[in-house]
Amino acid sequence: MKLPLQTGILGLALATGLVSTSCTPQAAPPPAPATVVASDVNRFQVVVASEGDRGSVLFLVDTKEGSTWLYRPPQGPAVNGFWSDIPRITYPPDFWQRAFSQMTGTPDAAAPVPAPASAPSPAR
Repeated sequence: MKLPLQTGILGLALATGLVSTSCTPQAAPPPAPATVVASDVNRFQVVVASEGDRGSVLFLVDTKEGSTWLYRPPQGPAVNGFWSDIPRITYPPDFWQRAFSQMTGTPDAAAPVPAPASAPSPAR
């Protein structure tokens, strides 16, 4: 049984097409959208502090980790300003308790209460 030449060419073209489509790299699926965690919503806050005649100062606060940055506006011929890190200063909890009690005038429970001075006894 002899196949006509046209059928052989058609078969060869079909086989070539199948091989070329199976060997081409498949496109990677699109990446999943980034999920936003509830704790990251409103994580960063910008605070504007007015310095009167000198203008305003911008602070960036990370409310999750406590990091802070200060915006430095462009100086002279510089085109862009930048955010610089503000080192975090930490104090022990009793420092803040004492500072708060001094500010409000309430006695600090942890501070020792001085004994009242005894009145001098009258001379006889």
